[in-house]
Amino acid sequence: MKRLLLLAPVVEPQFVGGLQLALLDLVTQLQQLDWDVEARIYQENDTPLAPSVPPTPAWIAAVQRSPLLLRWRQRIPAGLRLTLSALFQNHHAAIQNLRWAESRLTDPSRYDVVLVCVDTNVRGMLALALARHPRVAVLSLAALAEELRPSWWWLPRCRPLHPFHYRPANAAQIRCAIFASDRWRADAIHAGLSPQAAHTIYFGIPLPPLPQRPAAANQQRLLWVGRLTPEKGLHLLLAALPLLRQRFPQLTLTAIAAQGEPTYRRLIDDLIATANLADAVSLRPPVPRAQLPALYAQHDALFFYSINPEPVALVLMEAYAHGLPVAANHADSPLVQDGVTCLTYHPTRPHSLVESLTRLLSSPEITTTLAARARREVEQHYSLEAMGHHYNRLLG
Repeated sequence: MKRLLLLAPVVEPQFVGGLQLALLDLVTQLQQLDWDVEARIYQENDTPLAPSVPPTPAWIAAVQRSPLLLRWRQRIPAGLRLTLSALFQNHHAAIQNLRWAESRLTDPSRYDVVLVCVDTNVRGMLALALARHPRVAVLSLAALAEELRPSWWWLPRCRPLHPFHYRPANAAQIRCAIFASDRWRADAIHAGLSPQAAHTIYFGIPLPPLPQRPAAANQQRLLWVGRLTPEKGLHLLLAALPLLRQRFPQLTLTAIAAQGEPTYRRLIDDLIATANLADAVSLRPPVPRAQLPALYAQHDALFFYSINPEPVALVLMEAYAHGLPVAANHADSPLVQDGVTCLTYHPTRPHSLVESLTRLLSSPEITTTLAARARREVEQHYSLEAMGHHYNRLLG
């Protein structure tokens, strides 16, 4: 049996999102392929690990609520955003997790491979693993490219509490890096990673039987699923909702909202109140993953937004797998193909979103064709089994 240590970002159970679900699926697939996997993905009662991402200080959270910053925050370089945030955070939890990882890596023969997921993980975790084990693989969304461009990293290291805290990884030491999209792979190569070390393996999802969607007479039902952060775009949908309600007076929105930034939640509440949308919007807490299929079946369209150039969100794949038509922002991705797998919109133009959703909600022939093509795309390229076998071959 092969032994693997997964050094993943630790989150509290209520903050488990798409990345954590994908990691849990990956662990299950590897175990089925005869891997002995040790992993701590969320904080449990029996683990000393603390969440990898500490809470944002209150005064920074208040600034984040600014509509002006909300509009411009994604234009600030990611490395600068992360560094400025890190300067004002409590790093004791990060040090605790680095020490836990060190305790697991005292004997390199204990594991055949160490897999480090760098996104939202403790900064310096990858450098620590590379220094302590001869076979390290990296799993990354956007974070590895950010780490390999360390122009701002010296600022938090002015007060290091651990030798590896905020130490960037050396690209020359990375022999295997796995990315969840080709775009993130290309970004890391551009930042200095060797192309020979870079591989793309897309996340997979369970493929259920195609459900029957019960019809609702004279009602259009929208669904949004995500964390309450600006990067998930709920504020964009709420800005367009009054225009949509002029065309569809019975339209409703169900928002399955995992915990995110408290200030953003207050912004969403303000938008709902200002636009008199309380009777149309149901803002619900997150539900267990097993309950999502029923929600997909009970709605007529999904609103999806991502800041990533090539989005690979599980909620997008799951909506496709369940035959739910999707309106998504423009992206260069096999998952987001306008008129093929979904209808797209320009996020800065509310009327563009209104037009896309209007077509989805009023044209059954369009939605039936889109849903069939999207389901076929997921079946062919995004299954759990395919993901597991790709990782097994690469790590083994």
